[in-house]
Amino acid sequence: MDWLLTEEQRMLKEMVEHFARDKIRPVAKENDKTKEFPTEVIVSAHTSLCIDPIYQFGTEQQKRKYMPDLCSGRKLGCLCLSEPEAGSDVGAITTSARLEGDTWVLNGTKQFVSNAAQADVAIVFAMTDPGARTRGMTAFIVEKATPGCQVGKLEEKLGIHACWTAQIILEDCAIPKESQLGELNQGFKVAMVTLDGGRIGIAAQALGIAKGAIEDAVEYAKQRQQFGQAIAEFQGIKWYLADMQTEYEAAWLLTYRAALMKDRKLRHSKEAPWRSSKRRRSPNCARPGPSRSMAGMAIPRSSMWSDISGTPRSPRSTRAPAKSSAKLSPGTY
Repeated sequence: MDWLLTEEQRMLKEMVEHFARDKIRPVAKENDKTKEFPTEVIVSAHTSLCIDPIYQFGTEQQKRKYMPDLCSGRKLGCLCLSEPEAGSDVGAITTSARLEGDTWVLNGTKQFVSNAAQADVAIVFAMTDPGARTRGMTAFIVEKATPGCQVGKLEEKLGIHACWTAQIILEDCAIPKESQLGELNQGFKVAMVTLDGGRIGIAAQALGIAKGAIEDAVEYAKQRQQFGQAIAEFQGIKWYLADMQTEYEAAWLLTYRAALMKDRKLRHSKEAPWRSSKRRRSPNCARPGPSRSMAGMAIPRSSMWSDISGTPRSPRSTRAPAKSSAKLSPGTY
């Protein structure tokens, strides 16, 4: 399906693929086991959920101040939207921002923040007009070193352990007035545009897990001998492998369609639920296939299957980010 890509895009794809196989895959399993955060690798949440909103909605001064360090990897970013009592219902967030002279003062707790412990810069959403719900939300750029901003509870997740997820707690966190990102009370728009792009990154992550799972399942099915032949010759195993590849191809096309529309600056909010729904199914439809074709070898952590996803639970971890946020925009489901 590379015919959908330009020559430059194909070269970039090959370069990233080689990097992932040579640099990331050899240490991914150990990082997942030890929960070691790979600071040398820029992750999706950093680029799509922090850099992109600054690029899309930031002033020229904000772009000059933050983007060079964020784009070079010298600093890491995160996005703070969900709260303990507000996930899909983003209008119910209680984090507040009040203007005191030339300073915004933020108070509240953010939940499930990827990169929270390592991030230097956070995109924070707070209520500036609580009674207006989504029409009273504003986005802010908060430097994590600011007094009153601290990391809270670190979450124990079922998978993707190398990416740390934690709370961000804001207690009378005072930031300059110019830290406001986008227009006053237009934070909901900033969030929706940002999440539309972020879902494409999560979809690509899920596709990578699915592709790796399929490749390993096929390789193992060709090697494993039972009843005098490779198990890849049994019709039942062929069905599993064929179904896995079909789901992968469909998810790939939907994901690339959404990415192409974003690149061309076309509205792609409607495509988000289609692609999110398919990409949530893709790694999880792929997962039973490898598990069945590998039989008992799918269980030990020493098996090749655990090299791809750490544990079979990791593919499911790609479902949660967009599943909750996808409901934020009207008509998504």
